[in-house]
Formats: sequence, structure tokens, C-alpha cells
Amino acid sequence: MTLMCASFSTLCLAEPNNPQTQAVTAAQELEPAPVVVKKPASSARTLADPKIDVDDLKLVIQPMTKEDLEIEAQAWFLSLRTKVAQHSNAELALRRKNRELAAASGASATTKPTEAETSKIDQKADDAINNIKRQLVNQSTKLSAERSEIIDRLKVILAQLDVLGGDTKAMRAYAEAVSATKIDVSDYSSTLARIKSWGASDEGGIRWAKNIILFFCYLIVSYFISRIVRAAIGRSLTISSSASQLLRGFIIDWSGRVVLFFGLLAGLSALEINLSPLFAAIGAAGLVVGLALQGTLSNLASGLLIMVNKPFDIGDEIEVGDNIKGVVQGVSIFSTRIMTAENTTKIVPNNTIWGGVIVNHSTGEVTPAHARA
Repeated sequence: MTLMCASFSTLCLAEPNNPQTQAVTAAQELEPAPVVVKKPASSARTLADPKIDVDDLKLVIQPMTKEDLEIEAQAWFLSLRTKVAQHSNAELALRRKNRELAAASGASATTKPTEAETSKIDQKADDAINNIKRQLVNQSTKLSAERSEIIDRLKVILAQLDVLGGDTKAMRAYAEAVSATKIDVSDYSSTLARIKSWGASDEGGIRWAKNIILFFCYLIVSYFISRIVRAAIGRSLTISSSASQLLRGFIIDWSGRVVLFFGLLAGLSALEINLSPLFAAIGAAGLVVGLALQGTLSNLASGLLIMVNKPFDIGDEIEVGDNIKGVVQGVSIFSTRIMTAENTTKIVPNNTIWGGVIVNHSTGEVTPAHARA
């Protein structure tokens, strides 16, 4: 930073009280203060290579015991604290520089230099100031990328430590709290420089560009796989005469949806979204949802039983429930669509159909409710 003032040191010495000169030379005092954090334990093995590949790290820590992992986690945690403190100092230096520039700009408004002198001084001062701010932004972005690398590796160790019953709650909370960066968008030049620097960094724009591309690749691949699975299952069920048309349609539709669902989960994982809280929330809400949707779940079970036992099929003329008679147009997992003689479509809950007597006029079969119990 001090080299930038040397490029026009003559100007700085000639006008020591000039506001622009004061703003530029103030950069010499903006080096981040040294950070003193307890050094990681010397017995930590994985920290010897701070840029170790994440997949390699998983293999290295696999044979470790709970006690070994606690030492490794503590070492990476202390390294993270050091990097966070350095990043905070870099951000603080940038904020101080912005305040000094604002004060210098206000002071220069009261001076009355000639137009030529003003243009010459302002141009050199602005170039030097922008270079200083750019270096501060680049330093902050670099530290932010290094912080992200440490967090990624710390989370790998914490995940393995969780499996062995370790207490990782405090470290995880700290890592989540310091993982985000707040940007002062009021400073246009610094924000633009920060975005450019972030976009060109391996842990910034390049990393997220890869993640987004991978997300869409998972979705596209899962879509084509679902079509292949649907076609294969459809052909196999067509050959088999034991499955009804209703059951074939149900299996084909849901096989494709299951493939798409897993493709979506893989895509969300590629975006570095932690799916564990999502699964935990689904499990916790399962009981509540089950109690609240007893009728819906009953219709679901009845629909599956109808498809498996096939008391009727699409196109059959049936009589069910409270004298509901007509031709079956379709069966979903929750209801059955019946076209009556009056050309009226009735949607009957599957629980109503399965819980009563089913008369199939097309086949002449009568299925009493008690016979299915």
C-alpha cells in the first residue's frame, strides 16, 4: 500500500496539508492489526495441509477415534477463528478508509485551487485511492475465500465427529455465524471491485457457477432417467397380464416422480444445502400431519388396495357407495372418477368405495365389503 504514495511522493511533500494527500498517505496506517489466537494443537494431523481435498480429508479421518477427531476439530476451529479475525480487520480497514476519504472530500470542498491544479491533483489522488481500495477489497475477498475453505473442511470433521457421538453444536453454530459476508453497497467502487474479485475466486463465483451448473445437470439427467424408467416399467407391466390398467398407470407415474425427487435432492446437495434439517423437520411433522390427515390417508390406502385387488378397471360399469352407478373413467390414489348415465362426472373418495359393496356390471362380479376385511 505504501508503494502507491511513492508514485507521486513529490506531490505529497509539496502539499502536506492538501486533503487528497492526507487521504492517500493515510493508507499507510491501514494494515490489519496482527491477530493473536492460540495455535492449533501440534498433534493435529489434517491441518498440516490446509488445502487438503475434501474427499481426501474424509478418507484421512475415517480411521480416527472420537478423541482424535476432537483434536482435529479443535485445531481447525482455532484456525477458523484466526482467519475470521484477519478478515474482520481487513473489513475494518476498508471502512476506515472510506470514512477518511469522505472527510477528505468534504475538506477539499473549502479550498480554492486553480482549475488545472485541481484536475491534476484530483486525478492522481483518485487513481491512488482506487488502487488502495482495490487492494483492500482483494485482500478481504482472499481472506473470505480462505475462511470458506476452512469451514468446508471443519464441517467434514464435525460430521464424522457427530457419527461418533461428539458434541459439535458450538463449533457448528460459530461456523454458520461467520460464514456470511456483509457488503456495504453504499460504496459503489468497492462493491464493484468486491464483486469482480469474488467472481474470479475459486471459492466464490467459480465455485457457485459450478454448483449451479451441477444442479441443473442433476435435474436434466434425472428427467431423462425418469422417462427411461417409466418406459421400461411400462413395457414390463404390459407384458404381465396380472396387473390392472389402474395399477400400471399408478406405478408408471410414481416411478418417474421418485426418480425426479431423488434428482432434486442431489441437485440441492450440489448447491451445498444441508438436507439434514429438512429430513428432521419432515420426520417431526409426520405424526402431526398423519393425525390431521387421517381421512386423506385412509383414501390413499383404499386407492392402493383398489389398484392391487382390481375389483374394477377403467371402462367398467360399476355401482358403488350410495347407489352411484356409472363407467369408471380413472382412479387416483385418493378418489375415483365415475361418469353416470346422466353424463355427470362424480368424484368418489376411495374410502367410500372400498368400505362398501362394489358391483361390477361389466364382469358380473359382486365384492362385499366384509369379504375384503
